[in-house]
Amino acid sequence: MKKIFWAELRLLIKNSTALWLFITYLSLSLIVLVVGKQRYNHELQAYEKLEIKYNQDVKKWMEKKNNASPGYIAYYLAQPAFFTPSPWSILFPGERFEKLNLQRVRQLSVHGQIHGNPIRNLEHSLIGHLDFSLLWLYILPLMIGIITVTCIAEEKRLGRWLLLSSIASTKKIILNRMIVKFLIISCIHLCVLFIAQSTLPLPFDITFIKITSILTCYTLLWFLISAIVAFLHLNARQSILIFTIIWISFSWLIPSLHYISKMNSDAYNTGIEFLLDQRQLMNDSWDRDKKSDLAEFLNQHPKWQKTDPLGEKFDWKWYYAMQKNSDNKVKKRVEKYFSQMVNTDSLWSYLSPNLVTQSVLEDLADTSASDYQLYLQALVNWHGDNQEFWFPYFFFKKEYKSEVLEDLSPFIFHPTNKPFLKVAIYWLLMFLLTTFLLYIIVFMRGKALVNKKLNSF
Repeated sequence: MKKIFWAELRLLIKNSTALWLFITYLSLSLIVLVVGKQRYNHELQAYEKLEIKYNQDVKKWMEKKNNASPGYIAYYLAQPAFFTPSPWSILFPGERFEKLNLQRVRQLSVHGQIHGNPIRNLEHSLIGHLDFSLLWLYILPLMIGIITVTCIAEEKRLGRWLLLSSIASTKKIILNRMIVKFLIISCIHLCVLFIAQSTLPLPFDITFIKITSILTCYTLLWFLISAIVAFLHLNARQSILIFTIIWISFSWLIPSLHYISKMNSDAYNTGIEFLLDQRQLMNDSWDRDKKSDLAEFLNQHPKWQKTDPLGEKFDWKWYYAMQKNSDNKVKKRVEKYFSQMVNTDSLWSYLSPNLVTQSVLEDLADTSASDYQLYLQALVNWHGDNQEFWFPYFFFKKEYKSEVLEDLSPFIFHPTNKPFLKVAIYWLLMFLLTTFLLYIIVFMRGKALVNKKLNSF
């Protein structure tokens, strides 16, 4: 068994096509690391610039001592709200390209700010980006198929199959070749991950182990699929055609059906609708009875009722009360919108191992669509906490001192990952299914060969 294994390894090394594929794959992996590191540093640098700008603004307002009005400060002072990238976003950036992860938020209506951004050109995102999601989930299966599914057909074409089959059984030959190639690809993956862990700010933690396990399972699944095709004993063209059909189904057809099933045209520009509705509500309040509107606000928020009556002159408490009131009137629709965006699973997504793996990797890297929605929700909650900080100055005439600006809470968001047990159960079922199909094909093939020999007698 060991001799056959080492013989298969030597044959693979002498195969220039397979060797160049491995070298190209390793080179692409290293290039992706460099590109991901540059993208990660660019995001951090953008945040540092905004943080410096914010500190300068705070210093400017503090230099004015107690001469500045809290209303003016709350209006002009914009705090940075950054969806800090996880170190694992270097490998799996997910949807961070299409989202605005860094914002400057003032004490105005929050929905009029977080949705008041230009629409990204989603046509550009169709081109894709060079990252490990593309490399591992879509290029890796093609490479596995190229070097495995034609292993028998190629030997028959070269006239070596009769000699090889006389040395060992067909099952051992195919499995040995699959094992050798699986180990080489797994070693490449481990080398790349350890290079990334040692050269990039990637922690060696449970996430590292999870990603390594998922990648190993995903690679093994495609080797099992390739073994199923190889054991059909078809010619090279037929084997490649069947494998390509499987790859297209998992990589393109089923994901397309999934995206179509989740596409909702009503929710496409919902964020823009929140922005327009909120601003329209705020603009209309200037033409209404300000005392009546403020009384309605105080009835909804009794903690601010012990305030002085509203005079004829402009009062900041009315202005910020109307900002919050316009947010409250779109609040239910916003919550419904967020709940729809977080629920991205469908039956189609579970039929594609590519989609499931991509979803898990992006969840571990905190770069999924649901992570971004949770970020926006955390931003809304943080904005509400800062309103609690400022409102006493407007409603209760609390004495303002410039030092209190240092007490403003910064935005901090800690994303949470989905339970990993569901993923483990999914991979267990996939392995059981593919192993069962492989066993059936090998059994049926062996039975057909026995019958053929018996009939020859």
